[in-house]
Order: sequence, then C-alpha cells, then structure tokens
Amino acid sequence: MWLLGSFATIYGIDALYLRPRDMMIDDVALFSALLFSMTGIREVMPQVPPVGSGVDFFGFIWIMLMLMLVSVLVLCRLTGQYVHPRPTRWDRFFNRDYCENHDMHAERKADFDARMEANEMEREERRLAGRLEKLASKKSFTSKSLAGVL
Repeated sequence: MWLLGSFATIYGIDALYLRPRDMMIDDVALFSALLFSMTGIREVMPQVPPVGSGVDFFGFIWIMLMLMLVSVLVLCRLTGQYVHPRPTRWDRFFNRDYCENHDMHAERKADFDARMEANEMEREERRLAGRLEKLASKKSFTSKSLAGVL
C-alpha cells in the first residue's frame, strides 16, 4: 500500500509542480480509483488486524490522506485549466465590470503594440542612417553605389 500511495503521490507532484502539464480525466480517474481501492486492498491482505489498530494509524490513514490531497489538487488543476481567456456570454451578462476592463486591456495592448512598432521603425531608420554615414565617410563610394547598398 505504501508503494502504490508513494508512487501515485510522486506522479501527482511531478505532474502538478515539477514538470507541469495539462491534466486529463484519466489522471483524476487514477487517483480516485486508488483512493477508493485502498480499503479493498487492506481487507484482502493476509493476517491484517481489525480496522482501527495501530497499523492503520501508522500507514493506512497517511496513505489515504496523501491520496486525498493529490486527488483534490489534480481535480482542481483539471477544472482550472479550462478557464476562458476572454469573457464568455455569462460574464458579459452578469459581470459588466470585468468585460469593460477586458476591453480596456485590449485597447491598451493595441496602443502598446503600435508604440512598439513605431519605436522599432525609428530604431531601424537610425541604424540605416548610421550605416549610410559610415559608408559615406569612406569616400570610395558614389551616391549610386550607396543607394544600391541600402
């Protein structure tokens, strides 16, 4: 039981935090099945004392707590990964402030993109002007050859 519980917990921590990835319904099914099958596994083990003995307090309860925690975290990740990036019709109907802020954010982003593009064009013009000055300072080029370089 410790081996199954430990491997499942390590897999859950790996999938949630160490190498985060999207969860699938299979992951939730795995942890839920392990959680509910641990009682059956405990019952079929040979020479097990009755429920509530010291062995349960040192092993079984901790395994169940680990699996419950990881199951809840995986279920939260599964439901949390499907959050809509844009407001839905429900949001627009009931939460107008969110939609207005979202639209304002889109306008700010468009303004920022336009400013960045203008800055990039200015930078490119300055670079080309500097290149033209360097070529003109060598005096071995004519104006026709300078136009061909640019």
